[in-house]
Amino acid sequence: MSNILIQIQGSKKVRLYPPSDILYLQFPPGSSSSKILNIFTEKSTDLKNTHPYEVSLLPGDILYIPAFWHHAIYSLEPSISVNVFWRHLESQYYATTTNDVYGNRDLKAYEVSRGLIKKIVENFKGLSGDEKKFYLGRLGAELIDISKI
Repeated sequence: MSNILIQIQGSKKVRLYPPSDILYLQFPPGSSSSKILNIFTEKSTDLKNTHPYEVSLLPGDILYIPAFWHHAIYSLEPSISVNVFWRHLESQYYATTTNDVYGNRDLKAYEVSRGLIKKIVENFKGLSGDEKKFYLGRLGAELIDISKI
């Protein structure tokens, strides 16, 4: 979901990552939080491949955060801010859940597809690691190729 961050009091640093950086931000499958504990101090090799934008927010500032842009926030002092989220797609594309407090659940198609991936992997049960790697690698390459719409 898209988001507007409104800084009320104090100041904070916000780092934004474009959607293309997702593979370098160490998000476990199906998670909305990175495994990186403090992205502001982390020196991971993966982060060298990212393209962050950084901004400081002061009282009265408003920052638009587009859908799929991951962000990290570092408060420079005690501060108060308000987030306003909204959905930019029709409701049928969102996973139906009652416990999506932050509005950051993945889209329904992604959640359903993750279940299908588990079924695909089960199809290779009993084969050697090399055989699994070969065929699952081919399937992965097909998915990447298909995604180049």
